[in-house]
Amino acid sequence: MESMEVDTAENDSSIKIEVDSGSTDAEIGSNETDGFEVSELKFRHVVKNVHKLVYGSTSPSAAHFIRGLPWKILVMPRPNREGQTVSIGYFLQCNSDSDSITWSCSATAHLRVLPHDVSNDNVDIDKCSKRITHIFHSKENDWGFSHFLSWEDATDPSKGYCSPDYTLTFEAEVCADAPHGIAWDSKKHTGYVGLKTRTLFFTTKLRSAVYQMPTDFDEQSVPLALQRVFYEIQSQDKPVGTKKLTKSFGWESLDSFMQHDVQEFCRVLLDNLESKMKGTSVEGTINNLFEAKTISYIKCKNVDYQSRREEIYYDISLPIKNNKSIIESFKEYVKPDLLEGDNKFDAGKFGLQDAEKGVTFKDFPPILHIHLVTLLKELSEKTDIPVHLATKFTEEREIEAIKRKEKNEAHYFMTVNIISDEQFGGHQGSGLIDPDCISFRTIKARKDLSWAKLKVKLADYLGCDEETFRIWFFKRKYIRSNNADHETWRPEFIDEDDMEKYVSQVSIDYKNNGQDASTTVWLELPNVATAQLQSFYTKRDLLIFLRLFDPDSGTIAYCGHLIVPISSKLKDLIPEMTRRAFWNEQPAEDEILMFEDRHLGYCIHLKDLNASMNEALLFQGDRSGFAEWKRCRYRRRRRFDISASGIRNVAEYFRDQANSHEVVFHNVEIPNDPGFVVRLNQRENYQHMASEVARVLNRDPKRIQFFKVPPYARDGIGQVVKSTEKRTIEDIIYLPNNKRFMMYMQGERESKKNRKKMFYQLISMDIAQFETKNQLPIKFLFADMREVDMILYANPKSTMKDLLDEVRTRIPDLASDSELRILEYINTRIITILAHSKEVEFASYAAHGASNQRHIRIDEVPEAHRSFAPGEILIQVGHFHSSVQNAFGTPFFVKICHGDTIRSVRDKIKSQLNVSEKEFAKWKIALIQSSRPRYYTEEEEDTVIDTKGLQVEECGGVPLVNNRIWIGLDHPLRQKPKPKQAPLPPITIRN
Repeated sequence: MESMEVDTAENDSSIKIEVDSGSTDAEIGSNETDGFEVSELKFRHVVKNVHKLVYGSTSPSAAHFIRGLPWKILVMPRPNREGQTVSIGYFLQCNSDSDSITWSCSATAHLRVLPHDVSNDNVDIDKCSKRITHIFHSKENDWGFSHFLSWEDATDPSKGYCSPDYTLTFEAEVCADAPHGIAWDSKKHTGYVGLKTRTLFFTTKLRSAVYQMPTDFDEQSVPLALQRVFYEIQSQDKPVGTKKLTKSFGWESLDSFMQHDVQEFCRVLLDNLESKMKGTSVEGTINNLFEAKTISYIKCKNVDYQSRREEIYYDISLPIKNNKSIIESFKEYVKPDLLEGDNKFDAGKFGLQDAEKGVTFKDFPPILHIHLVTLLKELSEKTDIPVHLATKFTEEREIEAIKRKEKNEAHYFMTVNIISDEQFGGHQGSGLIDPDCISFRTIKARKDLSWAKLKVKLADYLGCDEETFRIWFFKRKYIRSNNADHETWRPEFIDEDDMEKYVSQVSIDYKNNGQDASTTVWLELPNVATAQLQSFYTKRDLLIFLRLFDPDSGTIAYCGHLIVPISSKLKDLIPEMTRRAFWNEQPAEDEILMFEDRHLGYCIHLKDLNASMNEALLFQGDRSGFAEWKRCRYRRRRRFDISASGIRNVAEYFRDQANSHEVVFHNVEIPNDPGFVVRLNQRENYQHMASEVARVLNRDPKRIQFFKVPPYARDGIGQVVKSTEKRTIEDIIYLPNNKRFMMYMQGERESKKNRKKMFYQLISMDIAQFETKNQLPIKFLFADMREVDMILYANPKSTMKDLLDEVRTRIPDLASDSELRILEYINTRIITILAHSKEVEFASYAAHGASNQRHIRIDEVPEAHRSFAPGEILIQVGHFHSSVQNAFGTPFFVKICHGDTIRSVRDKIKSQLNVSEKEFAKWKIALIQSSRPRYYTEEEEDTVIDTKGLQVEECGGVPLVNNRIWIGLDHPLRQKPKPKQAPLPPITIRN
């Protein structure tokens, strides 16, 4: 929809006509393209002084518009692991400045380097032309080749690719499909929301009134959102999005994409603004600008009689078909219709008369909205923007620009995770940290930053002098042991020679398909005793971390780090250990145990305290397993755990940790139960598991039953775990292939994502007694026809009365004087009523839902069915549709007596089912004998029933009609109606 204002005069009586052009339902584009009609384009990018490009810098081309999106060529140097530039990276970038995350565009492109000297023998035409196909989107808005051309070929003029002045030309030939999810330019390429907003913007007095509306900067405020759009249209010549405006309407994503009538949207928006203007200085602006009146009339042609009625209007829809101008459309609009023939007008006392029915304009508003389907040009004039709005929206624009810049330059930066001794303090496991649980302090730094400059940046971030700390590269390493690689994290020293190297050359971890780059550093701070950093030489010194194990509490305390000469002996550590452990006196050598923590679950007792560090520690041990360390320039170092002699030592502690695992327990009786987590030692047994779970539930462990998870169904309930189970928890919980053990042997660290699952249920008796009982699925039917499925647990020799007694304990809202009846049924037919003394045949009854199988049902007996006078009997009632074989629903009993009529039986059934009279009137009733129905019509409803002719059997004192004879209710199965496709909802602005 496009719009126009025509100012007919410069006085207050001027009429401004706004013409909305376009279809009332379709989105309208502009005649101006901005590349929207362009699907293919070839463009070039000339890079001067290509040999001066350095790693971390990018040479982008100007933006070229294809399919309405900006496309650029990106050129950047690419280094190898040693930091030497080895190639030119060549990428095609699309829509990099967009904040939207929903857009995408599929394209193919030929990326070429145009050689300066094609005749040069070194030029390989095939090597400098490559093809890409990619779907560009917010997370992958560039695509190309990291190594398009070697650095030597690109920067050496003798190779023929670059010119003697080191100019290199790149060319991209792009063919793009129509984009998806694009926020169209609301000035030129938007749907009716943006264009109608623009129409209102060019209504000068309305725009001024909107600027004056008070707002509290609430993002759900419609006036604020409209002020923002008006400001952006007025202050910049760029596409303006309407996403924040539609969000202020309270619209969801679906509402924004739904098509509605343009005129309806205009009316709803103006109504919303009118209500928001009440009580402000601009109250009444909408009515003053857009409101006027028409006169609707009916005038008789042959008598002096007419009817007139005034109506308020804010816009009009002019017919344009076969009209050459707006004037002709106005004439057709006011042309009267004839009321004659069968459509004569009732003129009261004059009777039916021929008449003319039409409309005339009493007056016109200052601005008249006319809806039609043509396109006219728009005029505008400037409006002063309030200072507070200009300030607010300028700040928003600056923040968005900063975010956009950060997003576009994200590939130049990495995340630096900062670790200090405080992160080591609470860790109770093997190693210095648990990567799954640690909380890092982080900063952003460029990838081409050197270690020395990173140290300066860290000092600025921490607010301290850079001489007060030393940075170590904190690295994930794999230690070879028992034919497996085990993960551990260790700090690695950075020599002075390496401080000028880029951090990214050796220390970046890439995650999320290379999108997220990070490195981790440990800040070595001075010890409290020394108050300054100890010197460290890689060929002479060793970094040791001290941890104290308390066997009484089963906890580990971090005691800081220490730098010692490699030639020193283990016993030389004892004085410092004593001081840091706050022991009153130094223990003798045979009173202290030292261990080396090598990796998860593997802690070595260092027995010879007279041995030197050089002799005792791992890096002097299995050289083949640590050959990689020999090749590294950084000095190896180890951490120690210390423990006073006691009941347990730290080696056992870590072995226990390696064998423990988190298990989530879910209650089978609670749907979608989130459960709770228990940490179990997989070497323990069933009793240990039951005790730990009972401790959480505050319940007797003998009154909990456990279930496994099926091997190939994570959410299903599997086999029962017997209380006599002798295997370990590992064998009970884990699958036969022992995946956890395989992961441990491969050095993989299990995270919280690998928690195992088990189910449990609470029982009312000891598990040993419970497991001797048989399970019996039954259905319980209340007197009001409500149904409940349940499982009963009974002894092998139980009677039906035992089942009834258990049901009474399981259903709390069952009245104490209620009478229960137990019966047997198959599918939708009751077979018989069972005697209370009958022994339960557990093997004969199937679970719920099993067809053509015998089932048990227990009914709450209605009060009217508890006693029987002579001639009163029970007969079962079932549901079917058209054919007796199409039976469904739950069968039940109805009590009839000799002399009842068909009508009275119908009433009893209707009352028992609690069905409305209107619904029940559609049902047909029939007497079924040997699967043959005998229907009763309305004329036969007064027929008297002769119960003496029915075959009646005595079942536990209940006179019951043989199951081959029953009353059938013929009606369709009542199902929830399928939802009809709803019409498009009216436009609503919810805020």
